[in-house]
Formats: sequence, C-alpha cells, structure tokens
Amino acid sequence: MDATEIKVRKIIKNSTGIEEVIDFDVTRDMQDLGINSIAFIKMVVSLEKEFKVTFEENDLDETNFKSLKHIVDFISTKSMQ
Repeated sequence: MDATEIKVRKIIKNSTGIEEVIDFDVTRDMQDLGINSIAFIKMVVSLEKEFKVTFEENDLDETNFKSLKHIVDFISTKSMQ
C-alpha cells in the first residue's frame, strides 16, 4: 500500500464509518460497501481537502470512484494537474 492509498482508506472510513474499507481489496467494487449519497459527499469533500484538489461536476462520475484503485489513480491524476 502506498501513502495515497492509506490516506484514501482512512478518509473513506472516517467519512462513512465503514471499518471494512481498511481491509477492502483495491479492485473490489465500492458499491459493495453500501456508501450512501451523504457519506459519498463527505468523502469527496475530505478527499479534496486532504489532497488539495477540486472535483468538477463531471469528475464525480461513478467510474472514477468504482474501486479504491480507481480513486487512488484519479487522485494521482488530479494532483498532477
């Protein structure tokens, strides 16, 4: 696990209250966690603050948040912009 992945896992856990994310496989579908829309918004805001990125409306497409790997890769891409 790299530093970004560890931070993303902690943010998801803190935003959603779902402990399972700590041991969640990076390729597993995030929908398996059952994150509701309010928790998702909290997660997105926390990701923006932690990584100093801004998600545009079109960034919030489910493909960018499909798995932990997708989220980590997306954050890395946004951070380079």
